[in-house]
Amino acid sequence: MTDINETDAPAKPHVKRPAGARRKRKTNFIDRMAVTTALRNYRIMAWIVGVPLAVLILVAVPLKYFGNNPTPVTVIGVAHGYLYLIFIITAVMLSIKRRWDFKRTIIVILCGTIPLLSFYTEHVVHKNVLAGKPGW
Repeated sequence: MTDINETDAPAKPHVKRPAGARRKRKTNFIDRMAVTTALRNYRIMAWIVGVPLAVLILVAVPLKYFGNNPTPVTVIGVAHGYLYLIFIITAVMLSIKRRWDFKRTIIVILCGTIPLLSFYTEHVVHKNVLAGKPGW
């Protein structure tokens, strides 16, 4: 009986891919951690942006027009504006990690401007990213 070593084993046939076909990328631990981190940051910012926007629209704007007190709109509005810029950065980072197209990224970013919609969008994006589907 002879020992079979690696050199005696038959070589795997080379499979030629069609022109333009891309090689399937293996997802490793680092990639998954990067997506998980980007998703966590997006979720946190969606809530941090959504709560002040809801307070701005549901509390501060009525105070401004019915209570003649414009201070809450000024303070909350400026804070929401700066926080929204961070939200845009986290949404773009998630879209890069998940390889979303431009349209999907813009939809997710614009949903942060509509009161209470950022909560629903965050839920849908979270569910779809965990399932491996596109974000929106």
